[in-house]
Amino acid sequence: MKIQSGEHQASSKNLEWELHKGHGPRTFRETVRFPEPFSRPPKVVVSLSMFDIAAGQNARLMVYVVQTEFDSFTIEYRTWNNTKCVEARAAWVAYGD
Repeated sequence: MKIQSGEHQASSKNLEWELHKGHGPRTFRETVRFPEPFSRPPKVVVSLSMFDIAAGQNARLMVYVVQTEFDSFTIEYRTWNNTKCVEARAAWVAYGD
């Protein structure tokens, strides 16, 4: 069994990040490449390790794995309502063959 891990960070410095703007449901997706490819798509576990929410806002932020390939996975951050999230970081662990 092969195990790999890392961190992913995203913020308003990325032009596609819009979790700090507007109201209602908002998402941000990005591909994370594994340091070494697996022989088939592994299982991936993600968890929030840091977030920066605007003052006076409720902290509403979720992180998901939405797609996994043998050499990468797609991470998705979600917020909703009036939460303004400026930055987020997620830790990840991938395991498989």
